[in-house]
Amino acid sequence: MSSREAFVAVHRFGLGPRPGELDEAASDPHAWLKRQIKKTADAKTPDEFGGLPSGAERMGDLLRARRDRGDGGAQKLVQESFRETYINEASARLRVQVGTSTPFRERLVAFWSNHFTVSVQRPPLMGTAGAFEREAIRPHVTGRFYDMLLAVARHPAMIVYLDNGQSFGPNSTVGARQRRGLNENLAPGRRRCWARAIATPEPMRPRRHSRPWRVIPPRPRTLPPNSAGISSPTTRRGRPSSTSPACSATPTATSRR
Repeated sequence: MSSREAFVAVHRFGLGPRPGELDEAASDPHAWLKRQIKKTADAKTPDEFGGLPSGAERMGDLLRARRDRGDGGAQKLVQESFRETYINEASARLRVQVGTSTPFRERLVAFWSNHFTVSVQRPPLMGTAGAFEREAIRPHVTGRFYDMLLAVARHPAMIVYLDNGQSFGPNSTVGARQRRGLNENLAPGRRRCWARAIATPEPMRPRRHSRPWRVIPPRPRTLPPNSAGISSPTTRRGRPSSTSPACSATPTATSRR
């Protein structure tokens, strides 16, 4: 293979060459790329992400703060804790991109994170930005598009980003009482994403999959002896929620050059 093809593989499909990486790709650039997206043990979550909180945990912290201390308590949590979580997530992601032996896979993670983007212009979800990529994008980046789409749509970050917790069915008693109907942010977006997919394993029925998912806040309750409480919110369809609009973002792709 020509050095030009190796250059393109490393720079356009990867993140820029680490020392020796250009020579490694030179013998067969196509095979070098294909090895990186095989479903092997190397595809496990990088160790750099160990110890970071899940999106459900951070969302639970936010909802509990709002429930126990009001909007002021939730705002303080965002300023003091969520910002730190976001910085830790971005730092871990950068370390993974710089040190990875599978830059093509990391390029795909960045691509799909940008495609299914959420934004920290709504500060309350700074705490779930990195978790969104780790939990909804990264595990499915070389799998079925359907699985990634479903994981994205059900993740707390996307639910809150698209205000899906404020969506009510046309026959909803709660919706009628609050004079609210279907929120058109999530369902049309999912249909557009599905239409753009290169291959569809099975047909998706948009109306069937457009029912609202919501993040259910944890509620204080009396527990029987030797029982454990639910410490994080759950994601359900068709249930009202006290979740307010919020949003989060993943950092952009980083070149190692």
